Amino acid sequence: MATAHCFEELVAWQLSDALKEEVFRLTQREPVAHDTHFCNDIQRSARSAPANIAEGFGWYDPKPNARHVSIAKASLEETKNHTLEGFKRNHFDPVERDGLLELNKRALIATTRYLRYLKSCARAPEGKPYKPRSTMKPSVSPQPQETKADGTKNQP
Repeated sequence: MATAHCFEELVAWQLSDALKEEVFRLTQREPVAHDTHFCNDIQRSARSAPANIAEGFGWYDPKPNARHVSIAKASLEETKNHTLEGFKRNHFDPVERDGLLELNKRALIATTRYLRYLKSCARAPEGKPYKPRSTMKPSVSPQPQETKADGTKNQP
């Protein structure tokens, strides 16, 4: 698996964000825009998924990251529910509904896979807590050791 250096590189975030943008596009037009409760609900749940994936990425540690990704997954399920409700209320036609559901499905698959990966990282060997390796080089170089007259080095 490739290493993501920022949350925007995560496929789960990319698909969730695309879903959010499509939800906002479809809910800004008439007559759906007049159903403010519906628009607020679906926009809030659609906005939540990429936001939680991004926030989780910021934690770096897999356990809190996984908690946020779990919330994102639940938000995607909520967005699916609102999509179906929007179709029943004639806010979306069948093509729009199917497009949202397909994008939602892809986002759910990617988010579930990302969550599975994070949960596998949380199990450190021998029950030790997860500790990321430092990629930074020490900023202070070690002190030079003095050599004794017999050729051995002094212990610090």
